[in-house]
Amino acid sequence: MLAQAPPHHPSPAAPVVRRLHGYQLLLLVLTAVAQLLAAGVAVVAHGQAEDVIAGLPRTVVAPGTLGGRPRDRSPAADGLIADAMRGQPVWEGTAEVKAVYGDPANGLLLHAVAGWFDWDTDELTYLFYDLRVAGIAVVDIDDVPAGPLGGYAACGHAGGDEEDATVVCAWTDEDSVGTFIWFGSSVEAARAEFIALRGEVEVVKPVSEW
Repeated sequence: MLAQAPPHHPSPAAPVVRRLHGYQLLLLVLTAVAQLLAAGVAVVAHGQAEDVIAGLPRTVVAPGTLGGRPRDRSPAADGLIADAMRGQPVWEGTAEVKAVYGDPANGLLLHAVAGWFDWDTDELTYLFYDLRVAGIAVVDIDDVPAGPLGGYAACGHAGGDEEDATVVCAWTDEDSVGTFIWFGSSVEAARAEFIALRGEVEVVKPVSEW
């Protein structure tokens, strides 16, 4: 009987050394940085990002919805704006928005002006005082957190009790001043959504306008 040759196993191929192009190395580095941020460094970077956002040039807009409320463009809404704005001065800003959201009888009124402002908390009270001409005498005005956009903010109420009142919150910073007026709201509910609403109205300008 002929002896069988042992089975032949091919030698393992030598590993292929891949050369990375410059852009591939850059992608790897960026991926590693992103993973580090996700792993915990993002906690530190978050505060720095807020500082950067607060320093960008901003303007004001009247979005199509505000806090989930659709914008009301009816004549009734126009009349509500005209009544509430009777005591307002003529603002010389770069942009001005006036809008009503939700049901005019139980909704939210926005008025905001973009420009160059350098107001403090004392001057913020002028925004409440001007509403007296429109019959909205705001009382119990207290400072509230202004949120990541910075500046100063305060809220108060006019008429009714604190659970069913006309509530006003106002803000001012270097780039804008503005007020929200809730009709038939609680002070607590208005204060709870104030920062989020302001974030929908006061936005970073398009780069072309910087």
